[in-house]
Amino acid sequence: MKMVNKIYLDKHFNLINAYENGIEEYYDGNFEILNFCDSEKSASDINKFVADFTKNEIRNLADPQMFDNVTAMVLVNAVLFENKWSKPFKAQSWKTDFYSVQNSTTQVIF
Repeated sequence: MKMVNKIYLDKHFNLINAYENGIEEYYDGNFEILNFCDSEKSASDINKFVADFTKNEIRNLADPQMFDNVTAMVLVNAVLFENKWSKPFKAQSWKTDFYSVQNSTTQVIF
């Protein structure tokens, strides 16, 4: 298992040194400055970081609609499990119908 933590901070804000050092020392995390007003680039940068870390298992964590001119900080935590299950799942055993309020069904993976 591997884990990563990262703070994305809008370019209009600054971290105090003690906080920045604590993130690195105690949580093995780091931070990066982004311009959240450029929501496409912000989402792209975050998605690339997460995709690289998870070996493309997670490619679309962030959506541009998540960011705007009042976004100050985004905290990202990703965990990568690389082991096999002691009892593997059969594909048909974890797909089931999901019933919505409108009485329609959709196949979902649990």
